[in-house]
Amino acid sequence: MGRIKRKVRENVKNSKKPFNEWYDEHKEEISRVVEDEPESEESVGSVRIKKRIPNIIWTVTAGVVFLLIVIVSSVMLFNRESTQPQIPDLTFGEESVETIDLEEGTVSELMIKVPQLIKLENISGTQSIYQVDGSVVMKLISGEMETVNDFYFVEVRIVYNDNFVFLDKWEYEELESKTVIGDTTIMYESKGQDDFGLNVFFAVTETESGFLYWKVSCLEGLFEEWLEEMFA
Repeated sequence: MGRIKRKVRENVKNSKKPFNEWYDEHKEEISRVVEDEPESEESVGSVRIKKRIPNIIWTVTAGVVFLLIVIVSSVMLFNRESTQPQIPDLTFGEESVETIDLEEGTVSELMIKVPQLIKLENISGTQSIYQVDGSVVMKLISGEMETVNDFYFVEVRIVYNDNFVFLDKWEYEELESKTVIGDTTIMYESKGQDDFGLNVFFAVTETESGFLYWKVSCLEGLFEEWLEEMFA
């Protein structure tokens, strides 16, 4: 208020009008300027004194409070994420295994556990050994089947460790067709033709030995006939 009055007095000195008259004419304008500045009151004895507080103080105070809120929120979020347990990735691929041929006795044991293999001819097989602990993570059996209407090349992978991701495993996910033959549930899907013009089908079944991943390649594409021959 004192600053404004001093400015007003200087202006009055350069005018011919008395100060009181000039102040009355500009009283409303002066009041608006004064009201823009926040006030606080201080008590001096029994007298209350109004004190102007510049707007910049409120701006700075609000900025500091906002900054503190951001810092506290960031620290709390970081602490929560750091205390959550991290699940290790235990998966491994074919680069982590050693592939060796199956012995004849091992193939015979598999035929007992997976009786469908008895229906195949020219059988051969391999097994994948995990290099870290020496465990068998998968066995692969290859064979052939001939019917009156078609000829089939069959591969079946028996997986013993769910963390093992063999090369084509992703193609067995979300197979679109399903059928049940006897006690066996079969998920399957046509994958079109390969480079040799053979019709390719993927299928998944489950037994006590684990999941079986079948790849069937045939001349005529009669996959339903193969299903009936294998699982009926």
